[in-house]
Amino acid sequence: MTCARLTVFIFTVIFAASFVPALSQPGQLPPLDLDTLVEIAREENPEIQALRKRTDALERRVPQAGSLDDPMVGVEASNVPISGLALDETPMSGIQFVAKQKVPYPGKLRLREEIAGHTAGASDAEYRERINTIVGRVKRAYLDYYFINQAILTTEENKKVLEYFVEITDVRYAVGQAPQQDTLKARVELAKIVDELLKLRKQQETARARINNLINRPPQAPLGKPAGFERHEVDYSLEELEQLGVEHRPILDLYRENVARSAAARDLAEKDLKPDFEFGVGYRARSRAAGDPVPGTDFWSASVMVNLPIYARTKQRERIKEEEANQELWEAEFESAKNDTFFQIKDLMAEIEKTGKQVDLFKTGIIPQAELALESSLSEYQVGKTDFLTLLDNELKLYNYQIEYYRALTDYEKAVSDLEATVGARVY
Repeated sequence: MTCARLTVFIFTVIFAASFVPALSQPGQLPPLDLDTLVEIAREENPEIQALRKRTDALERRVPQAGSLDDPMVGVEASNVPISGLALDETPMSGIQFVAKQKVPYPGKLRLREEIAGHTAGASDAEYRERINTIVGRVKRAYLDYYFINQAILTTEENKKVLEYFVEITDVRYAVGQAPQQDTLKARVELAKIVDELLKLRKQQETARARINNLINRPPQAPLGKPAGFERHEVDYSLEELEQLGVEHRPILDLYRENVARSAAARDLAEKDLKPDFEFGVGYRARSRAAGDPVPGTDFWSASVMVNLPIYARTKQRERIKEEEANQELWEAEFESAKNDTFFQIKDLMAEIEKTGKQVDLFKTGIIPQAELALESSLSEYQVGKTDFLTLLDNELKLYNYQIEYYRALTDYEKAVSDLEATVGARVY
């Protein structure tokens, strides 16, 4: 195999390797799968866990809000003379057993339960929105990790090619077929690649720590190499995506729940213009006493109490206005969030279209042409028809194009992931 063919073969292997999942070697960690990573984050991420617990707690408030207050029971000594503290000195003395129950005006309990339900619903929507956000972060972190790993692989192979170039220039300089400038230039570019590898490995550690943080593991916990991912095509039009966003984005559900909560709170404030009730019953056990017209007969009693909303002008009616204002606030927040969702969808679709074209252009046009240019320049260099700087320039161009290909590919998938988080539903 000629040197030109050897170099082209090396770069072809570099490019093709990105489409073949890495095989685990004995003692190595298994490949890092994105879907598995997402499931771990859903279960282990502290932010998600905290919101899940808060939602569970708020859901427990719903039946509480619809329940009556506990009844009050008691016992009292009634009409006992201070002089003797005896129950048989006067006809009215006795031990009285009392039970009381507060009962809100009809409809209030239902509204309180409805308000609690909408509060829990808003928390659940926030919980689902946070899941979308965290999953989006996980996907972005994974894609960064994938890009850095591919960049390291590509850079390591490029380092091998530059080492080969150094050997060639050293030999040609030794026999007087090339100036010293060629070997010095090759060594400078090789040193740059070594420095780039150091930077990439530092970035790899940062990306690994970011993933571990999102799945609630120590930053230094080991991770396998990324297994790769499938490039996803968006199957919906812009109008369909906007409709999906209105129907499925959790943040819009949160505002809907708050609008409904404020409407129920307003209805409850109106109900508070009506009185609540307190019903009571009592039973008095008596002893026989001199002069008692009904000797020793026990008594019973009943009572009904109501509150009087006499301060309605400064209390209940002001609360009605407060909840009306809250309802209008949340309706405005809903419209703002919906418009922001539409803008994000439009912006992300433009990004997906742009980066998708870049991926196709690199894969089918730029990189194959750069490989041919490198092969041609290497052949011409071997026979003295071109200079080393042209050969080196073509090799570095191919390396940079391959890096940019992986950058465009991961940027494309990041935009698809962000679109899913914005819409709140699968888009492919």
